[in-house]
Amino acid sequence: MGYFVGIDIGSTTIKIAIIDENKNIVAKGNAPTGSRFNQNAIDALDLLLFRNKLNKEDILYTVSTGYGRKLFKDSDDERFVKDLFTKTVLHHTEFDSDIDDKTPNW
Repeated sequence: MGYFVGIDIGSTTIKIAIIDENKNIVAKGNAPTGSRFNQNAIDALDLLLFRNKLNKEDILYTVSTGYGRKLFKDSDDERFVKDLFTKTVLHHTEFDSDIDDKTPNW
């Protein structure tokens, strides 16, 4: 099964959601943005994948939005997918889980 990753890189928080091909949310979480937008987004995604026993190889598309989106180098440039993901998942999902090694909430 393939997965789609949406990353909203805001000025203070990185929000990540992973959905499967059937549009089911399989993982979500957030982490502080910090000053290293790209590296912090990569680290947060890697940790979210690890905690949910998912592999990077299974990711079909990664889309990013938000303040730091242009600094996230792993994002695929698919405008339609980005708009769809942003409208249907990232802006309509409660992100109550922190991606943080010190305080895992999952």
